[in-house]
Amino acid sequence: MKDFWIRLAPHRRAAVLELFFVYFELGVAVILLGSVLPELRENNGLSYAQSGNLLSVQSIGFLLVGLVTGTAVLKAGMKRAYVLFIAALPAGLLMLIAGGPYAFLLLAMLLVGVSKGAITDYNNRVMSDYADGAAAPLNVLHMFFAAGACLAPFLALLTASLFGGKGWLAALFFAFLLAAAAVVFGLFVKMDLKSVSASAAETASPGPEKGLGFFRDPLYLWTQLMGICDQALEASLMGWLTTFYLNSGVIGSRTAQLVTSLLWFAFLAGRFLCSLIAGKWRPSRMLLFMGCGSALFMTLLCAAGSAPLLLAATIGLGLCLSGVYGTAVSNASHIFSEYPSAMGLYVTISGIGGAAAPALIGLVADRSSVRAGFVVLAVLACVLALAVIMNLLLLARRK
Repeated sequence: MKDFWIRLAPHRRAAVLELFFVYFELGVAVILLGSVLPELRENNGLSYAQSGNLLSVQSIGFLLVGLVTGTAVLKAGMKRAYVLFIAALPAGLLMLIAGGPYAFLLLAMLLVGVSKGAITDYNNRVMSDYADGAAAPLNVLHMFFAAGACLAPFLALLTASLFGGKGWLAALFFAFLLAAAAVVFGLFVKMDLKSVSASAAETASPGPEKGLGFFRDPLYLWTQLMGICDQALEASLMGWLTTFYLNSGVIGSRTAQLVTSLLWFAFLAGRFLCSLIAGKWRPSRMLLFMGCGSALFMTLLCAAGSAPLLLAATIGLGLCLSGVYGTAVSNASHIFSEYPSAMGLYVTISGIGGAAAPALIGLVADRSSVRAGFVVLAVLACVLALAVIMNLLLLARRK
């Protein structure tokens, strides 16, 4: 990483600092929305189903923006497109602070999702270009998101202790200030990408493809199922976990925020462990432990009736779930290399799980309870376990 920084021209260093800052504040904002969801729901008179729809709309915005990010770069240039899309984040946060009709809140969350998707696209694109594909700078970039995610629940706790019942609004306002500062800083940053024209053109107008033959390969289908379950679990835990803790009656509001942060620390540790063992274990074997472990700890989380069990389930779930998505891609890497359209469809179809699951949990919670909604996640985790087992058996037969 030090060599990478030394090689950069001064204006590119400023651009990299912007990327780090934007990813950090995105981590704060996205996880904070889950942390303050109970207060947001109560103060706006929302049902659990409506709250779930807010989370799902965010995921829908994340998916839809991928259709236009490449074209936006071609039409407006990298810097203008970047600033325009990151500006949607403070706009969405300000709308949530102001409150209003349900449709107004849906639009606010859609803007947050659009900005999240564009930031994910552009930040990785720019960093990959500057690093010439090296993995270390990209890993550091993603650590800034995780750092913001870990700090978000502590921010909610701090503002609640300082401002009482209005603490959740103060936390959102702080996230708004961070996002607005990122937009202002972005206005003065120069982004000169050598590959941006080619990559944008490729995104906007894909070349000839080999077809959709990968859908006939059971390995791809099992891998796709893993991605759907993983994204459904991650999106739901981001938005609903704090609410689940509070409704469990086992822990109080302050402890609930701390335990939510603990999940993200477990995610960080899990991704670090995955990077250590990836060179020694086959992806299918790693997936077996992670998928079955996710099912075990998700079931334990649903059944837990004491604080120690909740803590153990949260840590175990974070460790097991953290590396599923990336390892699943490695599991079928030759398919993604052979078929140009395989990765795009994998990301899109997997994202449907992230868009649908939070809304489903809200619907079940309205009719029964949040814990019953989390039983849906336990079922999805068991489907994930089934997928990793069938994947391992399939590869064993092929050998």
